[in-house]
Amino acid sequence: MFDLEKVDSLVNRLVALKQDLGKENYWNEVTETIAQTLGFYFVGIYLSDSINEYMVFKGGSGEAGKTFLKIGYKCKIIKGKHQSWHAGTAAYLQEIQLINWTKGKIFGYEIVGAEIINKKLLDEIGMFWSPQLPLSQGELFIPLRVGKKIIGILEINLDIEPEFTGEEIVRLGSLAHPIASIIE
Repeated sequence: MFDLEKVDSLVNRLVALKQDLGKENYWNEVTETIAQTLGFYFVGIYLSDSINEYMVFKGGSGEAGKTFLKIGYKCKIIKGKHQSWHAGTAAYLQEIQLINWTKGKIFGYEIVGAEIINKKLLDEIGMFWSPQLPLSQGELFIPLRVGKKIIGILEINLDIEPEFTGEEIVRLGSLAHPIASIIE
């Protein structure tokens, strides 16, 4: 679905961006870098609030990212069925979630090291339409963790049906570590 070789170079670029951490629009720059390098429709970053109740949107690619930031978008950390909770549900379950809007299914992936140890159907859902992301056909929510604590979520939206291989899921999951180390 995308060039796996680009993920490795992207990880190095994200680590290099750490020096700009305090800069205004930092997370927009990080998400634009990911979106442009891998050709994704939209990429967003959520960080946990101080009491671990919400995943708060901190930046995103394109106009949608600016809109979500402007309205102060956030997701409650709970297991829920409403679309606005998917980032919160991924944080609650502490696993990667893949939402395929064209097939109406949500899958959860537990990854240990470089291996998927469990893939399961979490829910069957209806179609979703967001005025900010009208072409989205699938979403991937990747938990950002330090140790066992979830500190954020990386959201990836696709404008094509999400048909990832297991290796692609694992490699995309590898983006979480450098981003989490930047936050830490």
